[in-house]
Amino acid sequence: AGLFGKTIGILGIGAIGSQTAAVAHAYGMKVLGLNRSGAVSSNVDKMYRTDQLHELLPQCDYVVNILPLTTETRHILAKTEFELMKDDAIYVNVGRGGTNDTSALISALENGKLAAAGLDVFEIEPLPSDDPLWQMEQVMITAHNAGMTRDYVNRVMDILTANIADYLQTGIPGHNLVDLDREY
Repeated sequence: AGLFGKTIGILGIGAIGSQTAAVAHAYGMKVLGLNRSGAVSSNVDKMYRTDQLHELLPQCDYVVNILPLTTETRHILAKTEFELMKDDAIYVNVGRGGTNDTSALISALENGKLAAAGLDVFEIEPLPSDDPLWQMEQVMITAHNAGMTRDYVNRVMDILTANIADYLQTGIPGHNLVDLDREY
């Protein structure tokens, strides 16, 4: 099958989503992106606003969820959204578990609506040992560590060091700040 010529929908075109888009493009994939504004982003063939999610989903062979958990994104993927996806679609969530309705996801997997899922985050963490997701052969589960690379600790320390330096010079840290109005 391969990735070349397949369509990937990336939900959450921010820093991580943009990097994901670059990798997908390198594999020859058509890249659809989603964020609040629908603003154009490099390596994304077509952007959609959050309110256009239902237009994006039916086109995708792969749906990668990198959304933050906010009031607006809680259960943004529920029964209707999983039903809109292709029957052979693969769903990946490396954003936040609460952005998908777990019951609806399980139903979509049980009913063959989705071919597979890769899940790094869950509504309840750690995932309870009796959760049905553990028993599903078409589900790959990781322990909320998708971002852990060889360079992760060094990157965190670089950001911390830069924030301390910014704070000492200006009184305000300048990197990876939380926007309380946007909830992330």
